Amino acid sequence: MSVPFKTRNLQELFSKLQSMLSKTDNYELNDNLSQTMTTYSTMLQYMVKGVDDPNAGKIYLDLVRQCYQTGFRSARLSHIQNRPSDKYSQTYRIAVNGPSFQSLYSNIEASRTRLTALKSNPNKRERIQTHDMLETSQIHQTHLLNLFNQVWTSDQWQSIDYETGLHLLQSDSLTDYDKSLFVSSVTLSLLEMFDERKLMILFDGYDMDLSETRMRSAVGILLTLRCYDSCIDLYPKVSSRLSLALDNPRFSDDIYLILMQLEYSKLTDQVSAKMQNDIIPTLLESGKFHRTEYGIEEIDEYLTQNGENPEWHKGSLDDVAEKKIHEMAELQMEGADVQMSTFIHMKNGPFFSQTGNWFMPFSIDHPDIISIIDRLGKENSLTKTFMSLLETAPFCNSDRYSFSFMIDRIGTAGQQMLDKNISKQMGDDELREQVKEMTSMTPKDREYSRYYIHDLYRFFIGYPYHPQFDNPFSKDAPSFTPLETSTLSAVLESHDNLLSLAEFFMRKEQYSDALKMFDALHPEAIEEQDTIWQKIGFCQQKCGDIENAIHSYTTAYTLNPGSQWTLKHLAQLMYHQKNYSDAEVYYDLLIAADEENLNYLKRKVDCQLKDNRYSDALPLLYKLNYLDEESLEVKENLAYCLLMTGSREKSKSIYESILTEKPDSAQYNINLANIYYLDGDMEAAYSLYSSAYHVIDRSGDWQKRFKRMFVDAAKTLKILGIDIHKFQMMYDAVVIMNPLT
Repeated sequence: MSVPFKTRNLQELFSKLQSMLSKTDNYELNDNLSQTMTTYSTMLQYMVKGVDDPNAGKIYLDLVRQCYQTGFRSARLSHIQNRPSDKYSQTYRIAVNGPSFQSLYSNIEASRTRLTALKSNPNKRERIQTHDMLETSQIHQTHLLNLFNQVWTSDQWQSIDYETGLHLLQSDSLTDYDKSLFVSSVTLSLLEMFDERKLMILFDGYDMDLSETRMRSAVGILLTLRCYDSCIDLYPKVSSRLSLALDNPRFSDDIYLILMQLEYSKLTDQVSAKMQNDIIPTLLESGKFHRTEYGIEEIDEYLTQNGENPEWHKGSLDDVAEKKIHEMAELQMEGADVQMSTFIHMKNGPFFSQTGNWFMPFSIDHPDIISIIDRLGKENSLTKTFMSLLETAPFCNSDRYSFSFMIDRIGTAGQQMLDKNISKQMGDDELREQVKEMTSMTPKDREYSRYYIHDLYRFFIGYPYHPQFDNPFSKDAPSFTPLETSTLSAVLESHDNLLSLAEFFMRKEQYSDALKMFDALHPEAIEEQDTIWQKIGFCQQKCGDIENAIHSYTTAYTLNPGSQWTLKHLAQLMYHQKNYSDAEVYYDLLIAADEENLNYLKRKVDCQLKDNRYSDALPLLYKLNYLDEESLEVKENLAYCLLMTGSREKSKSIYESILTEKPDSAQYNINLANIYYLDGDMEAAYSLYSSAYHVIDRSGDWQKRFKRMFVDAAKTLKILGIDIHKFQMMYDAVVIMNPLT
């Protein structure tokens, strides 16, 4: 839900609220508004009587806050009443008639206590214990999902609700699993309607010494602050709590980490497209992988190539495949959601019909997973490997459940095939060692937040009812930066984090956002740092702000004259701006450090030719022709330069040699035809112009391209004294006398 108001003028707020409340017919909300209006009326009466109330400003803001709270509640109620078929409305009607928050908390604590006792009871027979575990786990999951729905669709909390939430977070009986799902329900509720107490619970969740609960709370705090940025300052308790949190360096670091992860999530479509259109097709084409029901799999036979030399495969499809594997690994290490395209279509069945299950932390103690393990059999290698994999694989929670259901669905034959493949690739000892190693791995905080963000992204993209929700990951939504959320302005003091975020945006080719971040850096911190000025200039260049890019590059060059990278970009931009003399100066500096760099030499020649300095260009062109004797481009420029300096015969000789190599080039035919035209040999000129007309590529708007070539030829010939109007007749002769067949 967005903020319902853009004003803090009480009279305007009263008018808007009266209009909103007339559509909901709620006595409590109308009474709240009436009391607020009465209080303000009393204030005004005292004011006009000359009574000076030092707290008037504070009271005014308090009344504004009350109006906002009434507005949030009214908008939520309107949603429930006017859109009764929405998932939120349906869930609310069930939850409001079910157990209270307090009762559900007690039920969850009781079932979790029983689960813990069952796990630690060694006296029961395995089959009985599995049955009891499954039954109790199912009861626990039911309570958890009911709690999720109750909190998600709840009205603004009262004090007792906040206290219950705090008790839940502080409970020694409940696990990180239980608390992190509770935090997710609070976050989803906040995205529906702002509630000061629920936001404070997220701050409490962040203070827990539980990694998943803490990182989910941090994500929820950020999403809430971004959503309600314009009115957070109306809530002094929230502002104070945020200020206190920002004094903790860990919180500030987590904020920047999550901002990057959230922003990366907005690029998921691009990553998925790259996976589907580039990386996966390349791997399949290599013959090294093949498709399976659950993605792609490496072909066993490829692992042993009968002792072949790996060098033989360089540049082959195998080599390209290796590069794509590394590229995919780098994307995943950076936090890209490379699994989205694989798993998004597996979100069906009864499990994903429950809203809370989209945010359920993965656990092998989940009743659905217990049942799958029981059907597979605890002792086979498939169960051991895949269940361990699900604990530690780089999948978000939602995808781990999807993967588990897929394993269950493929049936006995498919499971036996997988089991056989696993056994074939590794022996029992190796399998046991791998399982032991995988189960000992503990996810890092950054992984908890990344997986949770992936869960959120899947919900807002793949949930069957997702069009009914405001998507925080929408491409139209503002970027996830402190600059877009004024409430987070205090974190801008962290130079290192701000710089990291700016560089992140730059790497992701979001240059406008990167520039905003660079601009927010303290001037003194970047004054003597040439690399930052380079990055600023690079972003400005990518944004098309060439003048400022030149200024930034010039500053970087002043700080570090030895940087070839800066010189190259300055030269390129000067050339782009048609400031050829300055561009040549920079290319001279580059050439001084690398005398035989063909690219720099060619660019310098280009500058001289653009400035019509043909005599200056000739010596360099002869040098280039010596250094790069196979280059037709150099030969063409040399021939043109000789032509423009009066050496017509030498020019003709070079053009003839070029045309011998490329007889099907329309441009080269025209170049040589120009010289015959200058010599007055109209028959030879016409023949070559006609040849150009016949060999030109006929795709696209080729006739315009051919005419453009004649216009360029006319410009050259005009400089050399030819009557352009007469030359027009040559064009007409070629077109008219060579009809298309």
